Amino acid sequence: TLLVQTSGRAHITPAVVPSIIAGLLVSAILVVNNLRDIPTDIKANKATLATKIGPHWTRNMYTAMITVPYLLVACTPTSLLHPGWLYSMITLPFGIAVVGMVRTREGKSLNKCLGM
Repeated sequence: TLLVQTSGRAHITPAVVPSIIAGLLVSAILVVNNLRDIPTDIKANKATLATKIGPHWTRNMYTAMITVPYLLVACTPTSLLHPGWLYSMITLPFGIAVVGMVRTREGKSLNKCLGM
């Protein structure tokens, strides 16, 4: 949309980086849900990415989906970020904690991760 509205003349980083960050964080919620449901999805013959790659790789994917947004904020020049970008780094301890929970919990105990 940005490229269409600006006839391709816009520098897309200010729009793309926040979109990637938001997309990864929202998708991470779905990954936890799929991780929790792997045993029942296999029994029901549901073909989700989590059932195809297994719990180990699903946990790795979740870890990446939480880690990459922090790396993008840290690596993007501050001139291209919203002035409130530093507030996102306040959530880093929370991000580390929830990754630790997802990496060590199984089944219904992952529900707490969904509510965070």
